[in-house]
Amino acid sequence: MSAGTNSIDVDLARRERPALADMTYLNTGTSGIVAEPIVDALLENTRFAERHGHRGYEPQKEKIEASREVLATFLGADADEIGFAINATEAVNWVASSFRFQPDDEVLISLAEHPSMNLPWSYQQDRGRVRLRWFEVSHDPAETLQNIQDGITSRTRMIALSHVERHHGVRVPAAEICALARSAGLVVLLDGAQSIGQFSVDFHALDVDFYAANCHKWLCGPNGTGVFYCRRDRLHLLDQAHVGPGSNETWDRIGGVVLTSKADRFEYGTRSFGVAATIGDTVRAFEAIGPAAIEARLQALAAGIRRRIAERNWHLTSPPDWERGSALVSFTIPEVDGRELTKELQASAGTWLSSNTGDGVRFSPHFYNTEEEIDRAFQNIERLAAGG
Repeated sequence: MSAGTNSIDVDLARRERPALADMTYLNTGTSGIVAEPIVDALLENTRFAERHGHRGYEPQKEKIEASREVLATFLGADADEIGFAINATEAVNWVASSFRFQPDDEVLISLAEHPSMNLPWSYQQDRGRVRLRWFEVSHDPAETLQNIQDGITSRTRMIALSHVERHHGVRVPAAEICALARSAGLVVLLDGAQSIGQFSVDFHALDVDFYAANCHKWLCGPNGTGVFYCRRDRLHLLDQAHVGPGSNETWDRIGGVVLTSKADRFEYGTRSFGVAATIGDTVRAFEAIGPAAIEARLQALAAGIRRRIAERNWHLTSPPDWERGSALVSFTIPEVDGRELTKELQASAGTWLSSNTGDGVRFSPHFYNTEEEIDRAFQNIERLAAGG
């Protein structure tokens, strides 16, 4: 592994995640393991918020705004472009339910999406608000771009897809997609649930319009820490479906509701102050380890997984390299049902992987995983695949 990779204290990372002592966990693509200092921060923030009632509102709101600043800087955005959702699904819904569509407008969406993208958009289609068109995501970035280009019609208003596809870890050419959309007068919604924390993501550099993500996977934050990005000059395109205290700049019986000009207008009403306040702790802890070192380690671990798959002559269904792929690495074994295999791995071997489309199996290691764990997982897979 590279020098950058070796700068990570993996032993410390594992001590801070004691549950790793009694399981082989290689499933960060579903949920990351939260370090004990972040758990402590979450509990402290939650205790303060719940114990102090109204007295605790302002101190926690100050922490939440500090978290917003930290996260915005980390993601190459301005703080007023960031909203805190419960999860990426909620952030997608904020866009899908609020975008100002006209009759017969179309959204071009990939065929490789998570239900978090599919269900909100399908529901809007069911309601007659929009029509959906579909395109294939390819391991070849140029082919993906061409598929998008071929799918655009005179009625297309938006392109919606994942920055990293969840099953096989395909990394799409996000900047090029955003540039293509701009040239065609369209906007882009990216689902970054599998990207933030794997590699550097800069919203302004991407020139993306909307971005939905979370902190509970690759950033190893608590559940309930969703991320919503809306480029400042795109907020007027959202005719917000629901509002409440916090959404409004002003309100009176004559003038009605005047919404704020910031993305946090979706955070209306009383919310879980302790959870949102912990986002800053999560990002600072991640930055202290070193995003570049984490990416280098993920790249090395993913390469090792692909090598082990090749040695066994199993079929790799993920891209063969880091630049087009990610730390989500998938494969199939002839005549083996991946869903049944992963269930048995959990039940009999304490090994946590994810099943995949078809009969596949997905690894998604993080910086706190070891080569020994990966070897052990492959040994258990071979044993169970052989009927052991």
